[in-house]
Amino acid sequence: PVAGILAQVQVMEGQHVLQGDLMAVVETPRATVGAGDTAKAVQAAIAERQGSVADSYASQRRQLDAQHAGLTKQTAGVRAELAQLASEWATRREQHRLALGTLDRFRDLRERQYVTELQLQQQQSIVLDQQAAMQGLARQSIALRGQLAQLAQASAELPARRDALDAAEQRDRASLSQE
Repeated sequence: PVAGILAQVQVMEGQHVLQGDLMAVVETPRATVGAGDTAKAVQAAIAERQGSVADSYASQRRQLDAQHAGLTKQTAGVRAELAQLASEWATRREQHRLALGTLDRFRDLRERQYVTELQLQQQQSIVLDQQAAMQGLARQSIALRGQLAQLAQASAELPARRDALDAAEQRDRASLSQE
């Protein structure tokens, strides 16, 4: 809304008018006290808002780029951790296999009374410890795979977020261009 002065009245009181008929003319002063020409002041304000909109969306794009880079690094880290875990799993599996073989020999030796019951139980404990370690590695692997799935989903969402950002910027620019 702009303040103005009623310059002309085109219809008489009580006169029948149709939609779109000119009823009055309002004049608006073109000069403002602080900015000079009103049209120039409005154009300057619109230009400033357009610059602000562009800066805001550029900043949001940089944030999305930083998120993408961060997700890429996190994904690489989780993949490296999974590879290390697989190597550790193979080592633990071999240790467990050897502990089971030793336990079988201890059982045979216990039947012949070459080892004590305590020695047999100690070997059984070693086998159980190895088995527990393998279960712990399996839990870690499951957790890392879940984390990897979350990172993949977050990465997959970034293009849609960028598209939404582009659409919002176009909408804001179109709105400003209509002012």
